[in-house]
Amino acid sequence: EQGSAALLCPRGQRRHGETGRPIELADGQRFISADFSLPRTSAIIGRVTDEVGDPMPNASVYPMQWKYFRGQRRLTPVPGGGIFNRTDETGQYRLAGLEPGEYMVMAVTRDSWTDEKNPKERIGFLPTYAAGSASPADAMPVKVGLGQEVVMPEFPMVPGRVGTISGTAISQG
Repeated sequence: EQGSAALLCPRGQRRHGETGRPIELADGQRFISADFSLPRTSAIIGRVTDEVGDPMPNASVYPMQWKYFRGQRRLTPVPGGGIFNRTDETGQYRLAGLEPGEYMVMAVTRDSWTDEKNPKERIGFLPTYAAGSASPADAMPVKVGLGQEVVMPEFPMVPGRVGTISGTAISQG
């Protein structure tokens, strides 16, 4: 095809996410090479325990950010950090593949048990944010830079009353 062309690449970026400078090519001109580096993604690592400090294995851990949804500010899971982030047998987690920004870490588990004093009452762990709080407003923010690995303080899951929902799903058609 005749005419000039422009190729966008990270050349000339000063910060992550910034648009690079175009490489302009005139008709018939050849472009041999461009040197640019691909930045490393960031990670958050830490440990989740139960309320008495024992490791919390197999808890799901999510990176969260405040976003506006339908006109309201909400704490929502973000892409990156992997889809199936679970703590290992020592309660350790690693949320990788994150872009620079401010995050909150949330852990959830389906573990539950019956209260000995009231057998009809189920106890489990509430969704818990870093800092050991069940309230998103009290979540501990962590700022992550480009290619940075941030170690979070260990935090305990918050126990509380949980419920069970059962039933049958039917299709109307």
